[in-house]
Amino acid sequence: MFVLGGGSNLLVRDSGFAGLVLKVAVMGVETGAGTVFDVGAGEVWDRFVERMTSLGMAGVECLAGIPGSVGGTPVQNVGAYGQEVADTIEVRMD
Repeated sequence: MFVLGGGSNLLVRDSGFAGLVLKVAVMGVETGAGTVFDVGAGEVWDRFVERMTSLGMAGVECLAGIPGSVGGTPVQNVGAYGQEVADTIEVRMD
C-alpha cells in the first residue's frame, strides 16, 4: 500500500505501481478555540496559507507557494525564510 497526499513530489515508473494507492482526501477547515484550526490532511497547503493570512493569522505566511497538502507538510517539516511548520502547527491523529 502507498499513501498518496498531493503528489507534488511523486514520480511513478511507466510500469506503474503494483499495489493499493490510498489517496488522502480529507478536506475541511474548521475554526477551533482562538487561533486553533482543525484542517483536513487533504487540503492544499498553499490555499490553507492564503486563508490564514487573509484572517490575519501569523506563523505560516512565509510558507506560501510551497506545493503539497496540509497532511504532508508536517511530515516534511517544511520551512522557508526562517519559519518552520513545526513552530506553528500541531498534528493530531484523531
